[in-house]
Amino acid sequence: MSREKKVSGSLTLSPSERARLVAALREFKSRGNRFHVISSRDAWAVISEDRPKWREVFGDKNEAMERGRKLARESGGDLVIHGRDGDVLARESFSRRVES
Repeated sequence: MSREKKVSGSLTLSPSERARLVAALREFKSRGNRFHVISSRDAWAVISEDRPKWREVFGDKNEAMERGRKLARESGGDLVIHGRDGDVLARESFSRRVES
């Protein structure tokens, strides 16, 4: 059982990090909920495209990825994992199949 370690404080991005993140969010915007794992300084955060002000912050990237996967799986959405530089490292889809 993994314990969530939340880091107190705010998540601060440099102007270039913010620009890359905004560009990535626009590029990947689609129907369904999409979660992103991003870094800022020594913390990792899970953010949601549907709720831009919502975030969960973790001290460890793997913990943030586990939480992002869980949220994406539960919502039938996608998970986008970013590196420290903001580049997309991986994408995972948990889209629910529509039965006809």
